Amino acid sequence: MTEKISLLVADEHQLLRDAISVALMCDPDFTVSTAGTLEELNTKAGEADPIDIILLNLNISGVDGLTTLQDLVERHPNSAIVLLSAEADPEFVAKAIDLGVRGLVPKSLPFKSLSNTLRLIKTGEVFLPISFLNRSNMLSYSEKTTGAERKSKLSTKELGVLRYVTSGKTNKEIAWEVGLSEVTIKMHMRSICMKLNARNRTHAAMLARQMQLL
Repeated sequence: MTEKISLLVADEHQLLRDAISVALMCDPDFTVSTAGTLEELNTKAGEADPIDIILLNLNISGVDGLTTLQDLVERHPNSAIVLLSAEADPEFVAKAIDLGVRGLVPKSLPFKSLSNTLRLIKTGEVFLPISFLNRSNMLSYSEKTTGAERKSKLSTKELGVLRYVTSGKTNKEIAWEVGLSEVTIKMHMRSICMKLNARNRTHAAMLARQMQLL
């Protein structure tokens, strides 16, 4: 039996909270709770069983931008903090990811895509809409080396794998394209992430686009 994914939706608008709850109630893989304030969020996320994913709109009462996000990441280390927003500043999102936030779910995301997005985040991935990955100002402020310096660290095979990643292909699809095993592709991805100081393949793709590595 598949373990359920616990989700906490934190938004000041009850209509949105209820809409997401109802949408995911039809999926047996999820349990959903809601919060309308930061205090309520911390109370529910601090209970005995940790929440897997906290879907947070920064408009809820008590939230103070990056300061609050850093506090939430530190206070709830077993929960993936994910931003929920209609419009988000790319620079702010980049800084939030550097603090440990696990991505951004736009309010324009279709409900039918939400469950798969949350499953991806539960596996440890960072989720960002492709529109964010394509913006040159989505900078990772913790990176100190230039794109040329980072590119020089990557082997020809690693650059090839990274090119497929930036096009949106999964490890399994890349393995099929290049005629290697999926395990080998995963090994290449570990090396790429280590050399780029990326948290995961999504972060590596973001950095590759930012620094024009390909």
